[in-house]
Amino acid sequence: DTTKQVREVVTFYSPVDGIVTQKNVQPQQYHEAGDDLYDIAEFSNVWLYADIYEYEITSVKVGQAVTAKCDAYPGKSFAGRISFIEPSVDPLSRSVRVRADLDNPGRELKADMFMTVYIHVEIPPSVAVPAGAVVNTGDHDFVWVQKSPVLFEAREVQTGVRTDKFVQILKGLDEKEIVASSGGFLLDSETRMESSDAGMSGDEMKKSMQ
Repeated sequence: DTTKQVREVVTFYSPVDGIVTQKNVQPQQYHEAGDDLYDIAEFSNVWLYADIYEYEITSVKVGQAVTAKCDAYPGKSFAGRISFIEPSVDPLSRSVRVRADLDNPGRELKADMFMTVYIHVEIPPSVAVPAGAVVNTGDHDFVWVQKSPVLFEAREVQTGVRTDKFVQILKGLDEKEIVASSGGFLLDSETRMESSDAGMSGDEMKKSMQ
């Protein structure tokens, strides 16, 4: 200082840009070198946490692309990638938490916002049927395969990846076969009623459905 005068106020410029999230300093408060005076967050990139179901674990990997949407910005989506998958399963919800890094250049996304997350999963070409076509008996999955215009046959299948609209079929169904895309539970119920009226036991009915 060339003025050779004691300055009561000295200005220090932050080496980083961002938003102050916490102030740790007060007027006339003593601080030592290395103390954190302010907590500053840079919101051009944010963390997003999402819970996935236990059966979806094998389809989710670090580095996968995700798209997130929220009610605050209708019609707009935010892109990112999965950066971390927690190593444990929540014992109550049977879900696993994953973390994704989202680009937020306009700082539109805020802390604690709720978002809908879409994880982009690449799977090899395979047979898929509408989600409503698969009927679960508890131990098995089966679909109703059309054998004639008025006849359907219950067939057990091995399922893979599931989405809100489709279910991947790994085994038990050929590509050209036709299945009942809806009403499977109705057909199932009618089969059980007819079997009951005919005097079939529960075990016999289950075998007939397999």
